Amino acid sequence: MRSAMWTAPAGQIEGWPGEGPHSAVRPSEVHPAKESGVTDRVDSETRSRMMSSIRGKGNASTEWALRARLVANGVSGFTLHANLPGSPDFAFPEEKVAVFTDGCYWHGCPEHYTQPDNNRSFWAEKIRTNRERDHRVDQELREAGWTVVRIWEHELDRCPGQAVTRVREAIQVYRSEPDR
Repeated sequence: MRSAMWTAPAGQIEGWPGEGPHSAVRPSEVHPAKESGVTDRVDSETRSRMMSSIRGKGNASTEWALRARLVANGVSGFTLHANLPGSPDFAFPEEKVAVFTDGCYWHGCPEHYTQPDNNRSFWAEKIRTNRERDHRVDQELREAGWTVVRIWEHELDRCPGQAVTRVREAIQVYRSEPDR
């Protein structure tokens, strides 16, 4: 017995992606820059506004690297992105320890940050305000009785064991206090 063979509608298999009678996208719409010589569909002010509205979702790779190390070393009791000032990457609510993993670029690491060649004044201001916010958040948390641990991205790359040790030590300080 022969099975029925399925065939795609005309133009759906061969040719350029987006070609064919059932496609809502025409090839000329996919790569306008190649045909018109223009590098962008919108003016620079609109593009700037569009780009500034994009919000990051955290420094996932750095957070996951620390999380994997904490779990592998038996450190538990943390929550992710607690509802605290600065939204710490890890919070140990019982011990009142907040842990931030800071990217070397976005937080202006003294060892690794290099200012971009383009739009220097914008980036200098951006990094300055990030550092000020970090300082303000640290103060708010400390005033609320929290211990703050900040771990640079490069620390996780170079010596991840030391990063875990710093977190463990902060937790131990809480646990070793006599009134706990």
